[in-house]
Amino acid sequence: MAKGWPLVIAWFLLSSGYVFAQTDSTQMLDEVSVKSFAPTRFMAGLKIQRLDSASLQQAKFQTLADFLSFLAPVNFRPYGSGQLTTIGLRGTSSNHTAVLWNGININSPSTGQSDFSTLPTAGFDLLAIQYGSSSCVIGSDAVGGSILLDSKPIWKKKYE
Repeated sequence: MAKGWPLVIAWFLLSSGYVFAQTDSTQMLDEVSVKSFAPTRFMAGLKIQRLDSASLQQAKFQTLADFLSFLAPVNFRPYGSGQLTTIGLRGTSSNHTAVLWNGININSPSTGQSDFSTLPTAGFDLLAIQYGSSSCVIGSDAVGGSILLDSKPIWKKKYE
């Protein structure tokens, strides 16, 4: 073992001349364009009910279940006061209703449904309800319909 150490040390000393460090730490990346699918257009037999922003502003301290139960023909199943509240569109269960926020499905991955007693009305700017199976373009859990929630980004600088 002792005879091999000088050879290993000599190899490290001679090979250190071939090691180079980075010269530039920043690299410019190309611009990326992101395109998405607009689920509210171009579907056959589509019925969309859009709720106006004035009624959203008046009900900003309510849950989404309380708000929609007064303004839309949807069926909610509450399981106790302030507990789980599920939705049923057109006779289907809550597993067949997709809830999308800015195009992202926010249904629970384990149960496939959303709790409407925990969704605040103040959490979004636009609300639309798609009725029927034409909303299946969104995903497999939208057979009865879908609830579309959108938030507009604020691009103005408020602090400097």
